Amino acid sequence: MILSVFLKKISFLLVCGTFFEFGAYAQDQKPTDLIDSGGLLSENLLLESLIKEKEEIGDEKPIVITTEKQKNIDLTGIPFPHEIHDELIKHTIAQDEAMKSLATFMHQHLVTGRLRENSNLHSLFLEKPNILIVGPTGCGKTSSLAVLSKMLKVPFAVGNATEWTAQGYVGGKWQDLFEKLYSNAQSLLPKENINNELVIKKAEQGVVFIDEIDKLCTRGRGDFEIIKRVQQELLPAIQGMEVTLTNGTLNTANILWIAGGAFAGLISSEDSYSQNKKSRRKIPIITPQKLASYGMLPELAGRLCNIVPFSPLSKEDLKQIMLTSKNSFLQQHIYQYKIAYNIDLKFTDDVIDYIAEAALRQQTGARAINPMISKIMEEKTFNIQEYIGSSLKIDKATGKDILKDYIQDPIEEENPSLVMLYS
Repeated sequence: MILSVFLKKISFLLVCGTFFEFGAYAQDQKPTDLIDSGGLLSENLLLESLIKEKEEIGDEKPIVITTEKQKNIDLTGIPFPHEIHDELIKHTIAQDEAMKSLATFMHQHLVTGRLRENSNLHSLFLEKPNILIVGPTGCGKTSSLAVLSKMLKVPFAVGNATEWTAQGYVGGKWQDLFEKLYSNAQSLLPKENINNELVIKKAEQGVVFIDEIDKLCTRGRGDFEIIKRVQQELLPAIQGMEVTLTNGTLNTANILWIAGGAFAGLISSEDSYSQNKKSRRKIPIITPQKLASYGMLPELAGRLCNIVPFSPLSKEDLKQIMLTSKNSFLQQHIYQYKIAYNIDLKFTDDVIDYIAEAALRQQTGARAINPMISKIMEEKTFNIQEYIGSSLKIDKATGKDILKDYIQDPIEEENPSLVMLYS
């Protein structure tokens, strides 16, 4: 009897010792060592370790682990991915899959920020869904982010990689981005009771967009060392570091980073593609390995791990941009003429088709549309008094006559529509 009691006590002490030993071990680990694939602290890891020790000491009593149930966080003010997507596709045409990805990652960033505000979860490691957007010029990369900024009221700062050089060289510096982020965060907060601490906190949950990041890659460029150094300097900023600003110190650990670039020549006809079943549009599959071969540091490609490919625009896409996009420059002209001058401005189908074909030949995507419409309307606007209170029709003949000097190579009727490629 005495021997039985003695053995049970020893078993109990062994279990307790094992538990505290594991606890000491867990404290020495990095946060990611105790995180499962769902992003939550892994009870299974603790449970499996204790069960293993239990089997070794032969304890007959089951081990029960209880954890305090966390309350759900308040998601008020955070739109769901489909709501963000629905707003994006009103402005950006023919990029449905890319808009789904952007909407999902932005929602995830907002939820992650809300989780960090929960005092019970301060020790929980939450990975940032940093994004790399790859696509040809004028396909909607930058304009999509402008829509996100306006819709979500999140501090945004935009920097162009072509303007940067490494520290110690003449030129702009990427650190200026954080001053812009601070200023944008300040503009989003109510003026009453605003203070520097609140602005910093708001900025630390913001988004930084690096446009034309492909210009920081070393492929085919002579200034290899300068470009490589700028990439290396960006690494700790994306991972998380403290940056000294005019008004304080900002920690970049929780800032979402988005980078975009055309990466001309990255995609070829031999590359792999996926296909959007709904639109039958081919979407290139881009891997970190391909980016490394293009001249991006593998460490930088790894930090921008969520790659969102944008598709090249077809002639039909360019027509839909003119006809249906909320950012349509053509629709702005029609609205302005009606409200300001009571003029019914109409572009015929054939001139819209002609402008789309001409824009496709420029190989600058949607960016070619606005200058051509402006060129067509320049003379009409100069003589606007002649048309007040009446109708004004712009047909193909008018378009061809005005754009004959603008378009160097005449568009032949029998020419098929060109497909704009990355290369």
